[in-house]
Amino acid sequence: MASDSLTQKIPNLTLAQSLFTLRSQPPSSSLYITAHEHLLKEIQENSLAPLYQLLKDDLPDWSESTYDALKAKNDEEEKALEDKLQEAEQMNGESEVSAALIAKFMFLARILDKVCKSKSSNC
Repeated sequence: MASDSLTQKIPNLTLAQSLFTLRSQPPSSSLYITAHEHLLKEIQENSLAPLYQLLKDDLPDWSESTYDALKAKNDEEEKALEDKLQEAEQMNGESEVSAALIAKFMFLARILDKVCKSKSSNC
């Protein structure tokens, strides 16, 4: 089934497992090192700024500049999605608004952002 291959796994439980391992193993453990590498790889590949912020106290190599870069990328993508939503609302198309909202919420779920920062009532 072609549509099944396009479906994203949200939530990504491998991230939860790595987070648990990172917090429960000593830093010298090979499990800790593997979890640390996995989390950093996923954070970079998927721009998971909220997760990176959450790990501020858990990662010895946490960097404010890395967080700022991830956050800027997220903000840029969220702004584009917000623009699409506003455009759909102006066209008064229910299906377009619905699609734009779904895209925005899927984005927020993908980056693991539990708080909708938008001031609109669509959050």
